[in-house]
Amino acid sequence: PPPPPLPGIPPPPPPPPGIPGAPPPPPGMGVPLPPRKKLKKVFWKPIHHVSNDSLWTTSESPVSLDALPLDELFSNVRKKVVSQPKKVKKVTKLALLGNSRSQNIEIVLKQFRHQENVVQKLATALNEAQLSSFSDSDLMTLWNALVLSDAERKVLLLEFTDDPATLAPAELFVHRLYSIVGPRVDRKFDLLIGMIRFEDQVCDVLSSIELKLKALYEIRDNPSLPLFLQLLLSIGNHLNQKPRQAVAFQMDILLKIDQLKTIDVSKSLLHLVVETLSKDGRLKKGQLDDELATLKKSFDMPFDVVSERVSALSKMLDKVEDEVDALEATKHGSPIITNSSSPSTPPPSSSLHRRCPSDAIYQRRLSEFLKKAEDRMNHVSQSFQHLQAEYNAIVGLYLAQDVTTCSHDEFVELLMTFSERVDKIFDDLEKWKRQAAAKAKKKKKIENVEKKN
Repeated sequence: PPPPPLPGIPPPPPPPPGIPGAPPPPPGMGVPLPPRKKLKKVFWKPIHHVSNDSLWTTSESPVSLDALPLDELFSNVRKKVVSQPKKVKKVTKLALLGNSRSQNIEIVLKQFRHQENVVQKLATALNEAQLSSFSDSDLMTLWNALVLSDAERKVLLLEFTDDPATLAPAELFVHRLYSIVGPRVDRKFDLLIGMIRFEDQVCDVLSSIELKLKALYEIRDNPSLPLFLQLLLSIGNHLNQKPRQAVAFQMDILLKIDQLKTIDVSKSLLHLVVETLSKDGRLKKGQLDDELATLKKSFDMPFDVVSERVSALSKMLDKVEDEVDALEATKHGSPIITNSSSPSTPPPSSSLHRRCPSDAIYQRRLSEFLKKAEDRMNHVSQSFQHLQAEYNAIVGLYLAQDVTTCSHDEFVELLMTFSERVDKIFDDLEKWKRQAAAKAKKKKKIENVEKKN
């Protein structure tokens, strides 16, 4: 109940009729509740009235919703949009050599590590004739990819005057290489590759010459070949019945005597010769082939190829000597003119080269190489001349063949083919021998049966 009024103060007015006194506030009414999270909505079409027998009135939720973190999973909170940095447009590089050519150069350059150092390393190797910086195969790959045609050189080196940084990677590499080496990149590639390969090529040529000399001595010292030739000479003189008998014959007939048949066409003249020599054991199957084993190996490197390689080595040294002479001329102020410039017309500026500091190193190394290479080349030339002399002596004098009409390779092939045919004749003789034995056995069996009867 309210407290009694103080003396001298009237009591408070009563409450309005019909409105009871305000009840006390519930516990915790003075603390504000946290705001409810906004959740995502399920946009369905609700049904507000159903029959008492429907599923909705008899079913209950199989799981308590308190066990599901619905407020966390389906809160309608907008994600902050992270602003992405603006894409910087790539600056298009200039592919002055064309997209295909530029891509091919880039593919070649990817074969080398530290591409940024390759151009300086390559330029130094070319300018100073360094034989150990690159292999000959790598240099050949780079040469085929980087050397420019006249039209490409005009576009990239003469007409282009902008900042080289605007060039595509391939064009930039080529531009830097020509800027360091100068216009004679092609010639320096050629000389450097030739110098690196020179010693290996010399060894290959000398090895081939030595093998061919051994094959010639194999022919000269062959014990079976004279038997064939002498027996065939005697038979041929007898068959020809000439008053003036031959003392020798051109050996190309060795590949034709298998066509001269006996009357019954069962054998050829070659069968008769082989059969005669094999009766007393002077010739066996595979004997001639074994005696000419080196001859077959030497045929893998034809004589004409050896001759071409000797000539190529000599021409390569001539190029080095011309380069040394041209560099010597620059000491007196004369420019080096590449072979592409015609003497009758003034050379373009790209074909001229004034002397630079690296030319002194380049000239010294070329001169050192030339001094050693000339001694090796003299040895190659003398060995090749000795091979030619031995061929003329053995084939021309010993065997009395016309070396002007029968080349070295033709004569070797003739002997190899003849050796194969001799082995085939042995196969025929063995087959006929087996057939004759079987025929004799059958005949004897028939005779025995007749005797019993």
